[in-house]
Amino acid sequence: MQRDGVGVFAARAGFEIAREFVDDGISGTIEMDRRPAGAELVRAVADNGVTAVLCWNGERIGREQPVFWQFIGLCRAKRIEVFDHEGHQLTDPIQGAIHGMTAELDHRKIIERLAAGKRQWRGQRRVEGRWPYGEHPMREFDHERAVVARIGQMNLEGCTAYKIAQTLNAEGIRTRYGKEWKPWTVSQILSRKRQVEGGKHGQ
Repeated sequence: MQRDGVGVFAARAGFEIAREFVDDGISGTIEMDRRPAGAELVRAVADNGVTAVLCWNGERIGREQPVFWQFIGLCRAKRIEVFDHEGHQLTDPIQGAIHGMTAELDHRKIIERLAAGKRQWRGQRRVEGRWPYGEHPMREFDHERAVVARIGQMNLEGCTAYKIAQTLNAEGIRTRYGKEWKPWTVSQILSRKRQVEGGKHGQ
C-alpha cells in the first residue's frame, strides 16, 4: 500500500523513482542511519546521490521528533526535498513541524493503546505482539520451527549470518512475509535462540 501510494504521487508530480530503501519491521523510533536500508539512504543523501526523497508519511522518517529532524535536517542542508505521498513537503519548516509533531503524537497514542490492551488481556492471551519467527505455537507454523532449527545447525557448523541468509535465499526459502532473508534477521533469530536455550539451561 505504501509503495503504491508513493508511486502514484511520484507519477503525478513527475518524479522518477530511481531506488527504494525499505526497512521492514524496523521501528521509526530508531535513527535513520541506524536502520539497514536507512543507513544506505543517508549515504546516498550525503553523497548527493538523490534529488528528492519520497516517503509514505512523516512517521516513516521518524516517530519521535529528534529522529525525524535528524534526517530532515540533513536533507535541508543538502537542499534535498522530502515529500510524503500526499505531496506535503516535509523539509518545509511549517509542514515539517506539523508532521513531525503528528508522528510523535500518533506514536504515543499507539503506545498508550497497546499498554491498555496488555493490562486488559494479560493472563488471558498473548499480549506482547506478534509471535517471533519460529515461536508461534500453532501447527501451521511448524515449517518456521524447522527453518529456525536449520539456522541454528548451520551456525553451529560455522556459517555466518550472511552465509545462512545467502543459503536460504538461494534455496527459495522466504521469511513469514515472503521477503528475502537479511543477515540481521538471521542474527536476531540466533540471538533469541541463545536466550531461550540459556533460560532452559538455567532452570
